[in-house]
Amino acid sequence: MYTDSSEQKNVILDQILAERRSYRMLRQEFPSEDAIRRVIHAGLLAPFAAAAVGNSVDYFHRFFVMKTGSRSMNAAAPLVLGRNPPD
Repeated sequence: MYTDSSEQKNVILDQILAERRSYRMLRQEFPSEDAIRRVIHAGLLAPFAAAAVGNSVDYFHRFFVMKTGSRSMNAAAPLVLGRNPPD
């Protein structure tokens, strides 16, 4: 049975967040559908700023899964990067 107190859980979460690192190197192989679903599920559980200032009607989550070089990625990249799309 899990018996950690809320304070102990907060200490553990603080440690995880402090040790977290971002890696921007993308792999060539595409993750499995199960791995993608687990990442999206974690994203749904993660806190985000809109939730702190509004109510559940005022915010939403959207996740997009795109492969490098795909038509959807080529269309989205200029929008995300704030550049003019290619003709």
